[in-house]
Amino acid sequence: METSAPAGSELLVRVQDQEGNEVATGRGENGELSIDNVVLWQPGKGYLYSLEAQLISDGQLLDHYTLDVGVRTVEVKGNQFLINKEPFYFKGFGKHEDSDFRGRGYDAALNLRDFELLDWINANSVRTSHYPYAEEFMQLADRKAGCYQRNPCSRSNEYYGLWR
Repeated sequence: METSAPAGSELLVRVQDQEGNEVATGRGENGELSIDNVVLWQPGKGYLYSLEAQLISDGQLLDHYTLDVGVRTVEVKGNQFLINKEPFYFKGFGKHEDSDFRGRGYDAALNLRDFELLDWINANSVRTSHYPYAEEFMQLADRKAGCYQRNPCSRSNEYYGLWR
């Protein structure tokens, strides 16, 4: 983490389960968090924890951010993709953030409709296109439990000298 906060500032991180119970906390400039009896994010069972980070200096809150997070393991063994050590087969589509009646860009209602349609046909993945998607889209994918997003790296920044 890099910050322009005054010297002596510290980061306070809290993790709460879905019932609002604090399950992990940490304070300082760096560290690790561990959740006892963690509930893993599973396909079809999108358990999310709430992670809150607060930047504090001289007892005063300078900044804060909250993010829903899932805990899972992901690995590739041979020709199998495993989530939490269980085989997972991707079934889905590529997607652009546009529509015939709203144009381009993020649209909450249309994204929800798209995820409902994916669920209706038993799809479980979305391949995002070559630009960063809205954070809200990624959060919806996590909440929809089973709709995985694969965010491909764009090499275009390298070609235009923007990637350093």
